[in-house]
Amino acid sequence: MKIVYCLDQIDHIGGTERVTIAKANALSEIDGNKVFVIIGFKRWDNVSISLNPKIILVNLHIPYYINYGYNRIKSIWLYFKLKRLHRKRLKDELNAISPDIVLSVGGVEKQFLSSLKIASSPVFIREMHFHKYFRRINAPNLFAKFLAILAESIDYHFYINRYDCISVLTKSDYYDNWSNSRKVVVIPNPIIFEPTKVSDLDNKVVISVGRLVKTKNFSSLISAWKFVHEYHSDWTLEIYGDGPCHDDLQQKIDYLHLSTCVSLCGFSTDVYSKLANSSIFAFTSISEGFGLVIIEAMRQGLPVVSYDCQYGPRDIIEQGESGYFVPLNNERDLAEKLILLIEDEEKRKEMGRKALKRSKDFSMDKVVEMWMITFNKLLENKR
Repeated sequence: MKIVYCLDQIDHIGGTERVTIAKANALSEIDGNKVFVIIGFKRWDNVSISLNPKIILVNLHIPYYINYGYNRIKSIWLYFKLKRLHRKRLKDELNAISPDIVLSVGGVEKQFLSSLKIASSPVFIREMHFHKYFRRINAPNLFAKFLAILAESIDYHFYINRYDCISVLTKSDYYDNWSNSRKVVVIPNPIIFEPTKVSDLDNKVVISVGRLVKTKNFSSLISAWKFVHEYHSDWTLEIYGDGPCHDDLQQKIDYLHLSTCVSLCGFSTDVYSKLANSSIFAFTSISEGFGLVIIEAMRQGLPVVSYDCQYGPRDIIEQGESGYFVPLNNERDLAEKLILLIEDEEKRKEMGRKALKRSKDFSMDKVVEMWMITFNKLLENKR
């Protein structure tokens, strides 16, 4: 089976890129599979990414980045010119490969991939790495929300309908937004690392990880910690990540007099060891496509206390078993659940064991098996 992943780039490795490459690597190890990764552009040669040698990487050399610095009209003109070039080169490469399965992970290619005329008549799959209405939920103002709704309308009523299959990450997203479509399947993201150490949950540390942006909602977590600190001043909160909200968050920490117990620790290249040295994971995002970091924390044996945002936590956390999810932005409830796990060591460790067990439901082997079943079913239906 020839499988092709299409994405914009692998220069900057975010969650989507990491998961895509991990799945491609695993699929390439299955007998009979030949996996290709086609990227729109690659600016640097020293990219830190581990591609399986069995995978064939194709760079289309579409220089989308050259329009930076131009005025808006020229930038738009260049973008559409480059998109036409992208379409032509991608079509030529796919015809040369003669693939069975072609997947879009949601880059520029999502707009035209499924309309390309490919002689091998492959199955076209669109992967959704965010929930259906993430654009409008993350919009910072009314004008941005209007543009988000317009983009959603174009995407979901024009581009996406031409795909043979749409994959979404959570059952919650499916039942809320996609259940009227027979094209949609639910396949979660896999855990993409194996820990060398599982936490003993004895260190008096609560940890959270993510970019310091508004959607991660660390401001609310810091507010909730004010309640926790009143009862357990010997425990600390460590937040790992960097981003534009750093200064505002630090100001809030200082204003609430929490600088002795709340730390913005910056970006870490070894966040897994930080998880292993903590005892509880806190997750306060306003919106998520899935929340892979929750599984990564659970894989280290940490119980999770999370806001019940759209979407992800409810699909991952077993309420009262491997952790808790509480109503979005209910800081008092969040603090109470953290305090409960801080005070009850036996419950904390039992939940940690169940969290570790739950994380194995998202193993790479299980997720890849789901993909192979989906591929074979789609090919059979296509024939």
